[in-house]
This record gives sequence, structure tokens and C-alpha cells, in this order.
Amino acid sequence: MSRQTSVGYKKKLIVASELRTHGRAALFQRATLLVEVFEDREFRADNDQFDDLKAAELLDSYLEDTAATFLEVRAILQTFPTLEQWKGKTIRELYESALESSRASSEEKTRATPRRITIKQFEEEQQARKEAEAEVRNLKKQITELEASNRKYIRENAQLEGRITELERIARRELVAG
Repeated sequence: MSRQTSVGYKKKLIVASELRTHGRAALFQRATLLVEVFEDREFRADNDQFDDLKAAELLDSYLEDTAATFLEVRAILQTFPTLEQWKGKTIRELYESALESSRASSEEKTRATPRRITIKQFEEEQQARKEAEAEVRNLKKQITELEASNRKYIRENAQLEGRITELERIARRELVAG
């Protein structure tokens, strides 16, 4: 099974390389294949590229003829997922439109209704924070006390082990002598 997936992403890379000869006409198909490879776990494992940026750098070489990086083409594909949306536009136009779309959606999220809290809610949050800080201080104090007790018990244990060892030697001597 993993052999088939491994071969699958390799075949996609071969097809993507072959699509270079078709130029702009096959760019959408090439981008789609490369995104599939990027998301393929076998590709990541085989190339030790669990970091997205490093994996993207490996795929950049399949787009050298486009003057775009893999991540740019991926962003375009995420914004414009159909072939019809790509037709009649250059890669730069598509990328700029994807950026504008991304900015607009992030501005909408930022402009979303701001969360307003009442003075009472603020005071409650402040009180909860003070209580949590007091609890943290209390827990730190308990940890310090427990660490001191632990050190004391370790010393006592070592002393008792020493006494036991001494008593065992005395008992052996008496058995041998007796």
C-alpha cells in the first residue's frame, strides 16, 4: 500500500515535469498535481520534509519557468480552484488577485464586531486573574515545601540503608562465628 502511494506522488512529479513543455496551457493542471504532492505524507517522509517551507522549496524547481514559487501558485489555487478562473489571466494577475482577496477577507475578520465587555465583566476577569495568581503563588510555595521534604526523606533513606547494610554485616559475622 505505501509502495503505491510512494509511486503515486512520483508519477505526479513526472507528469508535472512533462507538463512544462505545454507552457501556460497546462499550468493549472501542474499546480494541482504539485499541491497534491505537497500534501502527500509519503512525499514528506521520503524527503524528510515535515516543514512546509522546506517541502515547498523542493517543489519550486517544478515551477522555474513560471517566475512564481510553489507557495504563490498554491495560494492562487486556494483562491481560484477552477480552471475557468485561471483562463485569460497571467500568473502575476492571479497572484495579485489572490493577495487582494486574502487581504479583504483578513480585513473583514479584523473589522468584525469588536467584543465589548461591561465594567462588571472586566472586574470579574480582574478578580479571577488575582485569584489565579494567588493560587499560583500558593502552589509554588507547596512545591518548595515538598521539594524540601523530599530532600529530607532522601537523606533519611540513605541513612537507613546504611544502617541496614551495617546490621546485615553484623548478622553475617554472628552467623559465621556462631
